[in-house]
Amino acid sequence: MPYLFALLLTVFAAPCFAQTSPYTTKTTSYTTKTPAVYTAKKAAENNEKADARQNANQKILDTVSAALKKRLPLQLNKGITWTEVYGKGNALHFVYKMSLDLTDSPREQVQIFKKEYQKEHCPDVAETFCPLFKDELFKRGISLYVHYFDAARNELATCRASYPDCK
Repeated sequence: MPYLFALLLTVFAAPCFAQTSPYTTKTTSYTTKTPAVYTAKKAAENNEKADARQNANQKILDTVSAALKKRLPLQLNKGITWTEVYGKGNALHFVYKMSLDLTDSPREQVQIFKKEYQKEHCPDVAETFCPLFKDELFKRGISLYVHYFDAARNELATCRASYPDCK
């Protein structure tokens, strides 16, 4: 008979006792938030952080752009003039104007020139600007775009440099 009482106590009373006893671990789920609410809250926090980062980056871009605009236009060499700088999105943009005009050139030759110019000059962009911007801009996720235009304002090339391009 004592065995029967012990068995009944174990089967029926133990689960109730386990939930109220300070000496046992809690067996029920203790999450109070549903995964959807938790995920939505995390997403909102991540969006706020991204917005704050974007705002901070935009302030940096505005400051850098304003400082550099004071020096423009700047003749870099006989055929290239740096005409414009602006911050847009998460990037700093430099605009260079070349003295050549490809308006009257055959379309095929212009395409070949653009491809060759980009292949020749774009690697130089990262090499030139990484020492200047790697720690201040590129580490923050800000990229640099360098746009080359001819005298008639036809785009010749656009080169990009960012943190992964810096070695």
